[in-house]
Amino acid sequence: MSGFIADKRTVVYAELARAERWVLRYSPLRRELYTPKRMQLPHLHARAAVLRSGLLPQLTALDPQTEPNRQSIPGHKSYVKYVNIDEAFARKLAESLYQKLQLVP
Repeated sequence: MSGFIADKRTVVYAELARAERWVLRYSPLRRELYTPKRMQLPHLHARAAVLRSGLLPQLTALDPQTEPNRQSIPGHKSYVKYVNIDEAFARKLAESLYQKLQLVP
């Protein structure tokens, strides 16, 4: 019997890649990387993003496809946002997860 041992977040991104489902969003204008709260980055990738950013990630109700000052439903924080992320790093991170980075305004 053979198999793999991996943490849940890594398995989630492996399945996303297999299904060709692209979930990582990036705003070049704001230099922010967004991941769905339910599909957080694998631990190694999350640590790399924190080190690159210099700041901890934030839960946000902001849908990256909407205006920055949009009022949202309280308690509906559906994204994890990494700020101060340059586009080259975001692309490398996405590539290492076999994701196509989705650009948002």
